Amino acid sequence: MYEAPDLSGVAEPLRSIAERCLDKNPAARPGLDELRRILRELPDTDVPAVVSVVPVATGVPDAAEADRRASRTHPFAPGPAADEGRTEAVGTRTGHGPRRRRVLIGIAAALAVTGVSIAAVRLGSHHDDASASPTGSVSTSPSTATVTLPPKHVQWDYQIGGAYPLAAGARVVSRDHDSEPAPGVYNICNINVFQAQKGEERDWDSDLLLRDAKADVVYDKDWGEAILDIRTAAERQRIAAKLNSWIDECAARGYKAVEPDDYDVFTRFPKYLKAGQAEALMKLLSAHAHDKGLAIAQKNAAEVLSDRASVGLDFAVAEECAEWNECGEFAEAYGDNVLVVEYTAKGMAKACTGWGGTLSIVRRDASVVPKGTGGYVHQTC
Repeated sequence: MYEAPDLSGVAEPLRSIAERCLDKNPAARPGLDELRRILRELPDTDVPAVVSVVPVATGVPDAAEADRRASRTHPFAPGPAADEGRTEAVGTRTGHGPRRRRVLIGIAAALAVTGVSIAAVRLGSHHDDASASPTGSVSTSPSTATVTLPPKHVQWDYQIGGAYPLAAGARVVSRDHDSEPAPGVYNICNINVFQAQKGEERDWDSDLLLRDAKADVVYDKDWGEAILDIRTAAERQRIAAKLNSWIDECAARGYKAVEPDDYDVFTRFPKYLKAGQAEALMKLLSAHAHDKGLAIAQKNAAEVLSDRASVGLDFAVAEECAEWNECGEFAEAYGDNVLVVEYTAKGMAKACTGWGGTLSIVRRDASVVPKGTGGYVHQTC
C-alpha cells in the first residue's frame, strides 16, 4: 500500500517540488529537465527577474478607422443558477510534528522518481518559511531572456473569444491560447489564470478550487467560473505547472506575449484572497514566460501597479481604464505601453479624448463576440 511521505516539516519551495514529484498521476510529475531547472532556480533571496526588453518599432497607422474584430474569453452572459455545493459571489470591479529524517526520506523518494540526486537540493534554513502567512513568498531567479514588447499607440483588436481576419492596419491582437496567431502582427496569448473556464472545473484537481466555510466551490457569478485557490505556495506551484504548459503552447505557436486574465481576482473576492497571493502566482508565470521569450502583460488590477517590476510584468492590457479613471496610472507605470479596451460609448469617448493620441484603444461589446455575431461592436478613436 502506498503511503505518502509526511512533508509537513519541509519548508517551501522544496515541499511544493517534492509534492509534484510524488503526484500519483505520472503526467503531473515534472520531467528531468524541468526539475533540474526548478532546482537551479531555487533562490537565496527574493530577486525579480531581469529581462532584456526589445520594443517593437512604433508608428501610427495612416487611418484610424477600421471595422473589425473581436472575441472574448468570458461571454457576457448571466452565470448559472446556484447549485447545492457551490457558492456564488458577485464580483465588482474596484478601480474593476514530523521529524527531519522522515522529511529527507520523503524528498529523496520524490527526487528518485525523476532520477535527480538528493544532493542537488539545497536544504538551508534560508528556505524556511513555515511561519509565513497564506500569502507566502515566491522568488524568481534572474533571467537573461530577451522579450519583445508590443508597439505603442497603434490600432489593435481584442479577439479572445474567437479568431478571424484582422482589419487592414491592425498591428496588435490578443487571442485565446487555443487560437493560432494572426500573420504579420504582434500577437498576445490570453489565458485564464485565476479562474477555471466555465464548465471546465473538472480539468482542475478538486482541491485547487476555492471553497467557502461549507466546502462549497466559490464561483464568479458573472461568468459562471470557479475560482482557483491560490492561498498557499503549494497550490500556486501546482496551478502554475498547468498554466505554464499553456504558456509553452503560446510560445510554440509563435505568440510574442501572454496576457494572464483575472489578475484582479483579489479585489472581487477579498473575503478569500489577497493581493500578495495573486502576485506570487504571477511571479511564477512571468519567470516562465520570460524563459520562453514571451513578454507578459498586467491585466487590470491598478491596485498593484507599484509592484509591476518585482512581479516581472512588461506592459498592460487595461479594460475600462477611462471609465474608471485609471488610464493615467497605467500610462505612467508602463510608459504608455498600454492596450485599452472600453465597453461603453461613454468610456470610449473619455479614452479617445484623454488618451487617443498616446495609447492603443479599441471599443468592444461587453461579450467581445466575433464579427458577424449579434451584438458585435468594434470602434477605434
